[in-house]
Amino acid sequence: MGTALAERWLLALLLVLGAAETARARAPVRDALPLTPENGPPRLLPDLAHDGAERLAWLPGVGPHRAQVIVAERPYLGLPLTPERLPLLRGIGATTARAVADFYAAQR
Repeated sequence: MGTALAERWLLALLLVLGAAETARARAPVRDALPLTPENGPPRLLPDLAHDGAERLAWLPGVGPHRAQVIVAERPYLGLPLTPERLPLLRGIGATTARAVADFYAAQR
């Protein structure tokens, strides 16, 4: 009976160690930077003409409020939205448009 108890304890220990290893493997890497256009691959660049406010808010000088304005106003522009056309939208000035255009130019 002592051998059966030792086997159970060994099995329990192996299960605990396996669970700990699995949890450690699934834990996020804390040293990794959050995924943004600044540190992500170029394909992550927000598309001014199609992306939602969450993605457009990543752009320099835009933020959540201006991103919502862009999404709401761009259907009325009648042209594909580009950084150069941003000042045509309500609430987006030349300074923001220039910052966004410089950002896209630096990513190419």
